[in-house]
Formats: sequence, structure tokens, C-alpha cells
Amino acid sequence: MPYLSRSLSPQKSWWIFWGFSLMLMVSACGGGGGGSRSVPPVLVPSTGRIEGSHFDDLNGNGLRDPGEPGLPGILTFLDLNGNGRLDPGEPSVTSDASGNFRFFDLPPGTYRVTATLPPGRVFTTPRSGRQLERIVGGSNAPAGAFPWMVALVLAGEPDPFQGQFCGGSLITPEWVITAAHCFFDGQGQQVVNPQNLDLLLGTNRLVVGSGQRIRAAQIVVNPSYNPQRGEPGGNDIALVRLSRPVFFPTLPLVQPNQTTLTAPGTAATILGWGATQPRTPDQEPSGFARDLQQATVPIVSNAECNVPYDGIILDSMLCAGFPQGGVDTCQADSGGPLVVPSGNGLALAGITSFGIGCAQPNFFGVYTRVSSFSGFVQSVIGSPPTPPSPTPTVTPAATAAFTVNLIGGEVVSGLNFGSRAQ
Repeated sequence: MPYLSRSLSPQKSWWIFWGFSLMLMVSACGGGGGGSRSVPPVLVPSTGRIEGSHFDDLNGNGLRDPGEPGLPGILTFLDLNGNGRLDPGEPSVTSDASGNFRFFDLPPGTYRVTATLPPGRVFTTPRSGRQLERIVGGSNAPAGAFPWMVALVLAGEPDPFQGQFCGGSLITPEWVITAAHCFFDGQGQQVVNPQNLDLLLGTNRLVVGSGQRIRAAQIVVNPSYNPQRGEPGGNDIALVRLSRPVFFPTLPLVQPNQTTLTAPGTAATILGWGATQPRTPDQEPSGFARDLQQATVPIVSNAECNVPYDGIILDSMLCAGFPQGGVDTCQADSGGPLVVPSGNGLALAGITSFGIGCAQPNFFGVYTRVSSFSGFVQSVIGSPPTPPSPTPTVTPAATAAFTVNLIGGEVVSGLNFGSRAQ
């Protein structure tokens, strides 16, 4: 039975072998293991500023017209975890007497600038956007909604769309969790190493110049993963350490005692930049996405999953999908997250691993069950990230947000929130 990994698409995977071969050739010629492809000096990024205003949109047209006053005392915050609420540690300000607000000394990255209104007022701008297009059967993820999402990119390819081959999740400021098989070829040889691996953070779109692109410093593959057996052998999990810490929200992990979070029927969210057109065992996938895709799939029991998979599903695996197919992760989604609701946010329950085709009827997507590997994570990075205890949060009467991709040293202005009395 042809079990198919969900990494290294045929359209993209040749960059792996080209980059690996070129590195060997340059090294053999005395180039120091890659010459200009070695780890660049770490530069401290310039900080930037975001500013805007709140105004009373008297005529309700969403524009600030002459004579419409600023609104003082309106709360605005940087929604770092994308949950639409002000949580402890998230920067916040209130608008001044003229309705203006500012955030200073911000590192480059993607920010969701969110405003809340007191009861009795409704927003007229920004207007909610429309989600576009279609992971298989999915849709574009809202900008800034999953700030811990990571793209694994070959360092030798400047275009992240061409170089992306797997996904991952930021679980501490220095560590990314992903699938072990992402680093090996079909013969079980490791072809991705810290010298030829970049991690792209802080963006949902794979374009040159987006987000922060950082060289890997270390790859730790689960010692029980057998690259000769591949994903069906289990233990398909690895950790990647960044060459410098980042200022982004992190994703907590589902813990072994949180079994209710992954109960069958739980609605889980899957994410990735992989193929969007269904794949059968005898066809190649297509329609790779520049924009991060998201979809919702139900978790299914291992017993149900094992029927079509002839009993190979281990306790350390997790399955999700629909019996009729149609929605699934696919090639180049490997290593990416399957997340579930936890408290007042999301937690990482699964890591995209393998499947029979993509989105095929009766063949669910198979994921590494993260809670089975808390010991491995702790042994590498220390105490594993845990879901935060519920804490009091601001629950506004109304919220609205702008998403800003901030470049180093940039000043982004003109974020004008209009509202009117109900």
C-alpha cells in the first residue's frame, strides 16, 4: 500500500537535492561548506512604529470626513495570539484627547492591531474582508490569525514559495516543532541540515521579503524515528532551534493528561502551504499555495482510522478528516500543525505526517500525536510549553482589526478606526 508523506513535493523537492549537491561541490572546492550560503551575521533589526486614530463616524460611511471628531479613551492593542481579546502581556494603549494612538519600538513582523469599543458603539471601519479561494478543501487563513505558523524553506532559494517544503509551529522563542521525515529523502538519507535550512516566520504569504527569515542552528530528530521505515514507523517528530530568538506568539502543546482535547469528533484546524488539488496514489498533487491555507476537520478514533489503514495506526498517531474525503492536508503540508481549542486559545495536538493520497474517501489524514512526545520535547528544550491557565480577559462589546506587515524601521500610519453610536 503506497503510504505517502506530505512533504517535499515533486515540483519543489528537487531544490533539496540541488542545494545539497551544490553544498557538497562547493565544500569539495575549499568553499568552507557552502561559501556565501553559510550562516550570515546576526543583525539587530531596527524597530518601527504603528499609529492611527479613532473617530466618530457621524455619517457612517467608513471615512473620516471634515468635522468628525476624534474619540479619546478607546482601547487599542496588539493581538499577538490572534484570539481577538486583550490578554496579559499584549501591548495596549488608549487613544489620547484627539483620538490618536501609537505603538513604539516594534520589531519587524506581522501585527494584528485590534480596537475595542464600549457598549453602545459599533465599528464602521475597517470593514471585514472576504476570504478567498481554497491545504485541499480549505481557504486562505486570515492575515495574522496564526502568528506561530512557520514555513521550512531551503536556504539556497531566495523565493520562499519555491523553497518551502514543510511547515512547523513556533513553541518557544527559539524552537520550532515539525515532522522528522521533512529532513530525509526517500532512501532515508538526511539531506536537510542547519546549514541549508531557513525558517520563515511572521507571514501568511510566501513572497520575497515577507516575514522574518532566520537560519536554523540545530535540528533534533526524535531518536526513535527510523528514516528507513519512514512515517508509518511512527515517532515522526523533530525540533529545530533558530539561530536567534524571535518576538512572536508561541503555540502551547496538548499534554498527556488533556485527553478530552483530542476526543473523536473534536473540530480541529489544519494549516499549510501545500497542494490544494486532491492527490490520489497514482497522481501528483498540484495547486501549491502562496497564501497559508486553513481548514476544519473532525478528529476520528484510531480504531476507525485503522480500518482503511490495515492496522498500522499507532497510539502515538492521531487521525482527522471526513469519511467522504474532500478536506485534508497534502504534500508540502508535512510538519505543519493540527490545532484544537484549549481554554481561551488553541493548542498543538498533531503534526502533519502522512496519508493515502490526499482527501481521498475513507482515508483520513494521519498526524503525530503531540501529547505522546512531551518527554522528548522536555529533554530537548526543558519544560514543555503548556496551555496557559484561564485568566481574566477584556471582553469588548465590539472589536475590529487591521493587519500590518511591519518592516524594520518603518512607520505605519493612517490606521483609522471609525465608529458610530448605535
